[in-house]
Amino acid sequence: MTQPGFRKIPTRRGDYIVSWEPHHVDFLFRSENLMPADLSLVNEGQARGLIRDLFLLGARDDAVAAGSSGGRTSLISRFARGLLGLYSQPDSGTGK
Repeated sequence: MTQPGFRKIPTRRGDYIVSWEPHHVDFLFRSENLMPADLSLVNEGQARGLIRDLFLLGARDDAVAAGSSGGRTSLISRFARGLLGLYSQPDSGTGK
């Protein structure tokens, strides 16, 4: 098994450095009560990369929890969808 990397999550409150494992990212989002609008991404490329990585991490989390969560989508996947909604709106002014 490969070692997890770390990822910087830039927010309006400052940057968080988190181990890129589902339970660590989930804990960060829950403990800091982060919402997609709290992120402070400087450009669309940064937003797209983070959205992609969150979807992949969320899919991994969903696969692991499939039997125990009753088919419920992980917080990470929901967060990624919310972030996608923010950055896919034309003229939203977010991330530009």
